[in-house]
Amino acid sequence: MKRILIIFSAIALVFSLNSCEQKTDKEKAQEEIAEAYEATEDYLETERKELVDKFEKQIDKLNQDLKEIDENAEENSDELKKDINKQLDKLNEELKEVKSSTKDTWKDVKKEANDVFSEVESELEEIFG
Repeated sequence: MKRILIIFSAIALVFSLNSCEQKTDKEKAQEEIAEAYEATEDYLETERKELVDKFEKQIDKLNQDLKEIDENAEENSDELKKDINKQLDKLNEELKEVKSSTKDTWKDVKKEANDVFSEVESELEEIFG
């Protein structure tokens, strides 16, 4: 009887240790998932920052162009300023979308923002020749 009790105790101990290992594996998996999630969030934030920087640089450049136009009082400057301001409005509007994007909307917002940026670049090429 004592032997059976010892055997059952040993079996229970083995199952108990095995359960602990499984918990550890589960915890490891949860940690890996959490790390992957954090890495994804960091990546998305880096992408968002790069896109914001790209837009802000273009906006700054256009504002500088407007300033130079005013300083030089170029012919047809009113029409030129109107065209530049139209492009600035597009960039500023899209920049708001980029800044307010979420992880769930990022893919669509990123595509739209890049499309708008390319469109603005094409328009500016036409404006400035």
